[in-house]
Amino acid sequence: MFHLRKILFFINITLIILIIGVLSFAYIKNRQNTMTIINKNDKTKKTTIQESPLALADIAAVGLNIEEFSGKIKFYGADDGALYEIFPEQIVRMIANPNLKNIKKITWSPDNLKVFVSTDNKKYIYDFIEQKAYPLNPNIQDSLVFSPNSQKILYNFKTPTENIISVADYNGQNYLKIIKSPAYEPTLNWTLNGAYLWRKSENQESESLYLIDVASKKIAKILNAISGFDALFASSGLKFIYQEKINGKIILNFVDLNINQNGSQYSLKLPFSTEVKKCIFSQSEQELYCALKDKIIHFDIAKKIETEIAKINFNGFNLQLTPDEKYLILQDSNTLIPFYVKIK
Repeated sequence: MFHLRKILFFINITLIILIIGVLSFAYIKNRQNTMTIINKNDKTKKTTIQESPLALADIAAVGLNIEEFSGKIKFYGADDGALYEIFPEQIVRMIANPNLKNIKKITWSPDNLKVFVSTDNKKYIYDFIEQKAYPLNPNIQDSLVFSPNSQKILYNFKTPTENIISVADYNGQNYLKIIKSPAYEPTLNWTLNGAYLWRKSENQESESLYLIDVASKKIAKILNAISGFDALFASSGLKFIYQEKINGKIILNFVDLNINQNGSQYSLKLPFSTEVKKCIFSQSEQELYCALKDKIIHFDIAKKIETEIAKINFNGFNLQLTPDEKYLILQDSNTLIPFYVKIK
């Protein structure tokens, strides 16, 4: 009897081990099949790390900018005019308080060491290395931009008798006239490929895009008479997206100014609609991040693949990427509150 019980005991143990083994194998196999399907379907899909944007700071911000090397995010408070800095997922810190009132425009130099400030009653460039402010002529318009090396400025100088595009040292000295400006203040952008200018037509219904060689003072038309035009350039200046209005709808187009093997420039109509001020190029210039009506998307230009990154419940604009492209920064256009989305 004792031997029979012993035999039955071992049989039961063996059966339990077999059952556990079969169940474990089935679980692992099923998981492998599931992961195979996921990997097969999502080879190009970017992983969603964060479902929706989180507030970077509870402060309305103007002139929000990210330092190229440190990744620090700097901005001026829209209400108190103080200068703040912060890293994503950290606490905001006030680093200076110039008590700016009624800020109209803040433009940072590419090296983040200088800033153009325009308020109701003064315009100046502040050099953070020299800790010195350089007052500017009030006739210099707010479309001012810095050169790629941050040592020069390009601007529209407008008086009742004169309206020109000029270049000068960043402190406002040694200016040179480049071209006559249109009656309406143009939009300026200075890239490694040269300076771009777009301006309204006389009837203000369309705008044309020009490329300026600042050194030779030559100007070439790139696009002519586009309705509802605005543009966003990659840092090289050789790639950009622009918007046009067709039957009341905003259409986005990507342009690569590099000449391809066929002797032509590449262009692509993008499969989504938004304003260019709601987009940003990646550092590789092969990807776009854009804020749409209810979501933030990633778009692979070469593969033409659109992927949702996060849901959004506000009107996002001023998208920027941290240097490691780990975080996407954007603002609510209504409140000016800055937000971040972790994307890597």
